[in-house]
Amino acid sequence: MGRCSRCKGEGHTRRTCPHDDDAAEGFRQAWVGSEMRRRVALRRQYQEEQQQRLRERWINWAMAQRPDYVVPSASGPTKSQIKIQEILFDNSEKIPEGLYKDLMDALVIK
Repeated sequence: MGRCSRCKGEGHTRRTCPHDDDAAEGFRQAWVGSEMRRRVALRRQYQEEQQQRLRERWINWAMAQRPDYVVPSASGPTKSQIKIQEILFDNSEKIPEGLYKDLMDALVIK
């Protein structure tokens, strides 16, 4: 069941409203005031979220205009890549220099 159109109370209709005219009007005014405050708060929150999204889009656009900008990787290096790089670094004296350089270049973590 919806709200009473007289007092805005729940669980009854205008025809079955238990309040007299003055009480119903007082309840309705209180509900309208609180509903308006709720709507204003929701509108303000929505506008702030929109401004934040716009700000983020502008920052992303501005960063993309820089010549040195690199799009960040969403996933990043894997654990195995990091571990292999650590092993190579720890054993660099035992590996021929050309091979070490080629392996490290192949594992460049950006």
